[in-house]
Amino acid sequence: MQMKAAEPEWADAPMSEFMASLARRGRTETGIVIPLTDAEAFIRGSSEAGVLRILH
Repeated sequence: MQMKAAEPEWADAPMSEFMASLARRGRTETGIVIPLTDAEAFIRGSSEAGVLRILH
């Protein structure tokens, strides 16, 4: 939700559309498919694709 909130043009869009858009962009940039099955898979897939970094 924080990622979506940082993109004002997505404020009124459903989360699923936001995630799908980022996944498409990530695939275009990296060639790696980012899963959309759930939020955790999406975040982990984005990290594995290198378009997002998870800080512990």
